[in-house]
Amino acid sequence: MKKILKVFALGVLSLLIATGGFAFYLYQTNDFVSAVVDNDESRLFYFPVKEMRRMEVLAYEEIPLRVAEDVTIYSYFFKPETDSVRATIFFLHGSGGNVSLYLPAIQPLVESGFQVYALDWRGFGKSGGKPTHLNVLEDSKIAFADMRSREEVKSTPVVVLGQSLGGQVAVGLTRELQEQVTALVLDGSVASFSTVAADNTPVEFLRQRAESHPEDFHQPYTAAEDIREITAIPKLIIQSRDDTNVRPERGQTLFANAREPKAFWQTEGKHIHTLMKYPDETVSKIEQLLN
Repeated sequence: MKKILKVFALGVLSLLIATGGFAFYLYQTNDFVSAVVDNDESRLFYFPVKEMRRMEVLAYEEIPLRVAEDVTIYSYFFKPETDSVRATIFFLHGSGGNVSLYLPAIQPLVESGFQVYALDWRGFGKSGGKPTHLNVLEDSKIAFADMRSREEVKSTPVVVLGQSLGGQVAVGLTRELQEQVTALVLDGSVASFSTVAADNTPVEFLRQRAESHPEDFHQPYTAAEDIREITAIPKLIIQSRDDTNVRPERGQTLFANAREPKAFWQTEGKHIHTLMKYPDETVSKIEQLLN
């Protein structure tokens, strides 16, 4: 992506020369423009919310995890009101918000007998630091190791469930740790960082460049390629035909590249609203992966 940003930055510089103070004002006041010029992926791809909503509707444990010197992230382990846990779900949310904003997706899983371990990457919620492509994957691996070390998890199947950008992280993590994963579920997952730009950038030049030159982007991992290397693990790829954040063909690409066993579920509704719109069907399909 650095090549793209340099070209775009030159355009901004030309505008600055041509229009003087207005361009400087735009750089100072428009977060997207300044993020592009500064080549700051933490602002271009990640939109954390610091304020946490109340989550007492479910029983949970808050878990601080030190991921770097002076940087602590927080995970949340939600537990069902039953001794017969169906499985443990490692939940990776999307690029915006924090765990508390995904409670409507987590709640039906917990109420159906799954225990859910969800983390906030650096910069999200109470977690310190700021997110980058590399450290959100590293944070996820550290949290996954903590989850796997817990006695109440050791005897259960483990499902990695990723939504939106969290789906790409889920694929990368599962590829590296597939012997520890029972099943993989992707809901509205992005296919790569370049497709995120192509699907969401307000700048037409960047959209076209992202489509034609994905190699210009900083992509330390891409779900569309990494999923090819996940072998015997059952996979469920969920994609809404109405999704306006991740184009429907992204889910189709992931499914086409995935190895058997795999299933594709086309839904309707907004981006990553599957667990709110189809809670019972989602639980049933996850159980099918485990049988």
